[in-house]
Amino acid sequence: METITRTEEMLLLAACRLGDAAYGADIRAEIEAVTGRRYSVGGVYVPLDRLVRKGLLETEEGAPTAKRRGRPRRRYRVTSAGFA
Repeated sequence: METITRTEEMLLLAACRLGDAAYGADIRAEIEAVTGRRYSVGGVYVPLDRLVRKGLLETEEGAPTAKRRGRPRRRYRVTSAGFA
């Protein structure tokens, strides 16, 4: 099993806590609320992408919205390896 950083661990736990509402911005808000620290967008999305590559998270794209100028939202879901 690969080791993960403390930030990756926090993101994984936040995604687990949020369940089906685990979108990147919501995960960022969750860890900021819990830790009291501010995280940059890159400070969240880069480790989220690493967790996906490690097989601990998987992503699903939602439908594009006008509010996001046609860009879809990505939802993160903890895999069975992520729970282990």
